Amino acid sequence: MGQLDQSLDLHQPANLAFDRRRALRRQLSRLILPTVLIVWLVFLSFSSPVFLTANNLFNVTRQVAVIGILALAQLLCLLTGNIDLSIGSYLGLFGALLGGLSLQWGFGPALTVALAVTLAWGLTNGFLVSRGTGISVIITLSTMYVARGITLIYTDGHPFIRFPMPYEFLGAGNVGPVPWSLITLVCVAGLMGFVLRYTAVGRHLYAMGGNREAARVCGIHLTRLTLGVFIGSALLTALASIVLLGRVASAQPNAGVGMELDSIAAVLIGGASVSGGTGGVVGTLIGVFMLGFINNGLNLLGVSGFYQYVFKGLIILLAVMVDTLQRRNS
Repeated sequence: MGQLDQSLDLHQPANLAFDRRRALRRQLSRLILPTVLIVWLVFLSFSSPVFLTANNLFNVTRQVAVIGILALAQLLCLLTGNIDLSIGSYLGLFGALLGGLSLQWGFGPALTVALAVTLAWGLTNGFLVSRGTGISVIITLSTMYVARGITLIYTDGHPFIRFPMPYEFLGAGNVGPVPWSLITLVCVAGLMGFVLRYTAVGRHLYAMGGNREAARVCGIHLTRLTLGVFIGSALLTALASIVLLGRVASAQPNAGVGMELDSIAAVLIGGASVSGGTGGVVGTLIGVFMLGFINNGLNLLGVSGFYQYVFKGLIILLAVMVDTLQRRNS
């Protein structure tokens, strides 16, 4: 017995040293993306005299507000181990419905119908996804094409313009120098942060993504939670569409194309995992602004939009590698 205790004592320092090294690697991996952002911001501040001007910085916040709201919608899904590829296409569909119906019936009835469609959209996605495990990619990929097709059919490929827009201030207005779109994003982020951190719903979202079977055994109603997540995602997408309509003053048939990928990129850069159970509002906002400053900086430097896809892809790849490293060291 004494020999066994002595053997355990000999191994304990080695185990402690290993745990310390693993914890250090985990902490260092968390600093990779923030370091990349800081280096990029410093580089831009010296490379472009326009970058640090108040006008440019507020312009960036106005541009990222839509993606920011979509990223928060995507965060809801990713926390539960799901994904919503339809939000970009549905953003375009909601805008087309609101713009087209406003020309026919006025803003109030148009908004009512568009919100009813939004609830139906979220319920449909949530119900179909709740029927199985790991099928959210296929389901929402299908509904993505459906939404894009309906938008093109309804608009006949032409934008709606000059329709009533009492919400235009959300996309184009300011409170002093601060854009309303930034205020909207901060309010949505604050509300979601409160729900995730201080309510049972937030704890259930993390539990479902962390271990689905354990969450079920603990009494969490997974179907009801999935329905709520996709309804929330649809409602946030509708809000993002309203902000975008206010900014561009027209409902474009191709609105939202590719935004689902930008939202996923922002959430992953912010520390969320595609397997669920990790991520948060602050990290997501960091990811959103990181993408925004990358796009803004490349535009200021005169880099072609074609190369911007390459930079964005490399950043996403780096985020996935960081996530893999953190999971390996956890």
